Amino acid sequence: MKMQQEINLRDYFLVIWRRKWVVVLVTLLVFFFALYRVNKSPVVYSASTTVFVRSVSAKPAASSKQMDFAGLLGVENLPQTNFDELIMLLQSKSLAKDVFYNLKLKEKMPGWNDPANKDEELINDVRDMVMDPKIDKSLMTISVMNKYPEIAALIANEYTEALYAYWNKLNVTESQQKKAYIEEQLPKLESELNRIETKVRLSTEVSPDVQRDYQLYSELLVDMKKQYEDVKLTLAKEVRPFTVLDKAQVPHEPLTKNKNMKIALFTIAGFMFGIFIATMVEYWSYIWAGGRPKRTMF
Repeated sequence: MKMQQEINLRDYFLVIWRRKWVVVLVTLLVFFFALYRVNKSPVVYSASTTVFVRSVSAKPAASSKQMDFAGLLGVENLPQTNFDELIMLLQSKSLAKDVFYNLKLKEKMPGWNDPANKDEELINDVRDMVMDPKIDKSLMTISVMNKYPEIAALIANEYTEALYAYWNKLNVTESQQKKAYIEEQLPKLESELNRIETKVRLSTEVSPDVQRDYQLYSELLVDMKKQYEDVKLTLAKEVRPFTVLDKAQVPHEPLTKNKNMKIALFTIAGFMFGIFIATMVEYWSYIWAGGRPKRTMF
């Protein structure tokens, strides 16, 4: 049995040796094809921005306001972890739409200003430029690939800004709500107080009702301004779970990752395919010879 295996292996080796030029030719053809494809593939640049996400305890079920806003984004269910929320927002079409219009990419990207191009399709192209984020403990790296290095950096940074804005909208704190309410009410209160002051100045005799209103609105204004300063101080002490550590810089070198590896894999595959072709040639040569091999049994 061992002798038979040795004979078979020797026969196969002799077949490959006799058809070595077939193996060499096929291998070279595949090698040059791989070299051509790799070199002809479009040059792509990658720009990355790094975000720090603080660990927080699991949150209670999302409020109706959060769910309504998430529905507008096309996000059906809000997860319980920060990373899950950020990734879902990053992959949403709404975020890509904001980036597309904020950066006016239709004007900046060569060829995109063609009237035949639909915004909807271009927005999808923008979303496809964003790679799946890499997560390492509390760090999330957002990478954007584009053949124009400046635009790759612009999109990466704008994506981070848009992501931060959406994150804040979905995670509005009580202090933020209070600050927004005070900012809305302060101008109204000041306007009403100015109206009363004008009325007091123009009147020769001030009625008790006007004096009471003036005192009431003055006290309200002082109190609201004090609350405004307090809430701003509270917000300054709040630790936001989302922080941009490193903004994307314009890349100077295109991606060449795995270029040599791809060529090597193609060459090995070509060599194996060459052996297969050589074997088939030998086999058909044997058949055409009437079943009589020229030198050795196949």
